[in-house]
Amino acid sequence: MALEIEVKFRIEDSAKIVEKLKELGAERVNSGFESNISFDKNGELKRAGNLVRLRSYDGHADITYKKHVSSDKFSIREETIVKIDSFENGKRLLEALGFKPIWIYEKKRQTWEFDGVGILVDAVPIGNFVEIEGPEEKIAETAEKLGLDMRDALPLSYGELFMEHCKEKGIPLHDMVFKEEEK
Repeated sequence: MALEIEVKFRIEDSAKIVEKLKELGAERVNSGFESNISFDKNGELKRAGNLVRLRSYDGHADITYKKHVSSDKFSIREETIVKIDSFENGKRLLEALGFKPIWIYEKKRQTWEFDGVGILVDAVPIGNFVEIEGPEEKIAETAEKLGLDMRDALPLSYGELFMEHCKEKGIPLHDMVFKEEEK
């Protein structure tokens, strides 16, 4: 399993971050709409802080397992990604293995690379975020170059951010999806 080390930053203006990435000479790898379904078996994965996710993006699909390692200053997880032939086949496989879909979430994502670090500029139904993935020291350096303050870093998943959002707004938990006209 590969180790995924990342943080998120809530941002107001994605365009400013994209402009800064261009100025730095970052390479845009891809962009598009991403649909995700989290699966679990009787809440076992959630209780352990782990995740099985089925994802569809850019005409591709994969199943990802993320095992929680730490979430102090950085979110650190062991991550295994398996490419699959179709989203529907992945869903059928997970359900045949006894997993049940528990949460759907969507993103509009731009993926960038800069100096060995992945930079993901996301629009999700609860706002805009930048996610920086890589070695801890490179994350901090990249954040500084983008004008982001590590004191504002969020070592949280979108699921955790969404739960906080619903709690703050006093609304029940539900899927984090865009309205049809926003997709």
